[in-house]
Amino acid sequence: MRAQAKEIELVCSVEDAVPPRMIGDPRRLRQVITNLVGNAIKFTDRGEVAVRVERVSSSQETALVRFSVHDTGIGIEPEQIGRLFQSFQQADSSTTRRFGGTGLGLSISRQLVELMGGRISVESTPGAGSTFQFSAKLEVWPSARGPRRSILPQDGARVLPDDRAARPDLVDPKELLAESRRILLVEDSVANQKVALAMLRDGGHRVVVAGNGREAVELLRSEAFDVVLMDVQMPELDGFAATSAIRGAEAGTGRHVPIVAMTAHALHGDREKCLAAGMDDYLAKPVRREDLLRILARVKSGNGPR
Repeated sequence: MRAQAKEIELVCSVEDAVPPRMIGDPRRLRQVITNLVGNAIKFTDRGEVAVRVERVSSSQETALVRFSVHDTGIGIEPEQIGRLFQSFQQADSSTTRRFGGTGLGLSISRQLVELMGGRISVESTPGAGSTFQFSAKLEVWPSARGPRRSILPQDGARVLPDDRAARPDLVDPKELLAESRRILLVEDSVANQKVALAMLRDGGHRVVVAGNGREAVELLRSEAFDVVLMDVQMPELDGFAATSAIRGAEAGTGRHVPIVAMTAHALHGDREKCLAAGMDDYLAKPVRREDLLRILARVKSGNGPR
């Protein structure tokens, strides 16, 4: 909600190599991630906050997992970075007056990360954003131990369940695919492009990327696509204006390419606004892979010339 209020893109990407279920302390992990994401949103006035989860190394029993939180905010001066993880310290006293806070959250985060066998660090460029990273050593959940839906092993350790184990109603995304589609992804955020590309290519789709609405309109004049995934907020030509131009060009031709809106706004009435603008469906960000592939399986392919 805070990211939406500031109109900041908030995205998350989990590398396929990360084990789907691990034994650890989800409450403490959530506490660290929430603190880092909250700070990123606080110090970012425009742009994006991107969370990435990667496997650093693993064995049959353990995995070292790295979490990174990148923002396009105000950044931190090099000489101030060393004070960040000390209790009741801010990088600059002026940030306390402008943004509030004491720095205690980062100190606690450092202690929690070290207790989980990892370390926390930051890289930053003043005026261009920051990337906080931390690692945690977790046990890999043995598939043979206990029932699949159990979230507590017999030794009492706490478990990070994957969504599919905790929610048996979820369908394997690959089962949702009726056919491979040629998709035009219209998105100005590089981080969002990477996340969407990974989801779509994993589903067997072919993807062309346009960085703004104007590029999308030009591409559709010369190429045919089965579906357009249209970000709503973009420079030069936003998603609504681009959709209007596309529908205008289709008038009288018998063509209609499905356009699916992707927007960080998930307020009441936004879906109706997108449909009224000529779009065919709507996805709220951050986009879940299951929701994205379900919509692609549902919409009919465009009937433009091949």
